[in-house]
Amino acid sequence: MKSKWLIGGLGASLILNLALIGFLIGAAFGPPPPWARRSFDPTDGLAQMMRFLGEERRRDLLDGRERREIGASLRELRRTQRAIYKAVVAEPFDHEALAATLAQFREQFASSQALSHAALADLIAQLTPKERRRFARQRFTRRQDARREDSGPRQEPSAGEREGAPLA
Repeated sequence: MKSKWLIGGLGASLILNLALIGFLIGAAFGPPPPWARRSFDPTDGLAQMMRFLGEERRRDLLDGRERREIGASLRELRRTQRAIYKAVVAEPFDHEALAATLAQFREQFASSQALSHAALADLIAQLTPKERRRFARQRFTRRQDARREDSGPRQEPSAGEREGAPLA
């Protein structure tokens, strides 16, 4: 009787170990899980996006004018969000008032986003090529790739590189 339990336990252990090994191989060589992928996060502020720069360089780039405009835009969005809340909890409920407030928020959000994107484009235009590469690595590559100094998104070699042209 003991030998049947021992054989059964060894079989179960073998199955679990093979499943674990398969899982680890799949995790190591398969596509990265969704939480490990990087993408551009539009909710990060300009200062947050530029934190890879030194304090003095960051201060030089972030002059304040555009940041004040963005801050005013965000304050306006927060006021409209409070108006949405009031419209949702109002008694009696007014569907048209809520719809109008949501439309106002949508327009303000689009305007705020356009302002933020313009400020980001202006800021990136002031970066050196090396700083732009660091920015791109920080914002668009997976975490383990970002640790390497010159890593970036993997690209296919150009036709000239495939045909034996010397690499720069």
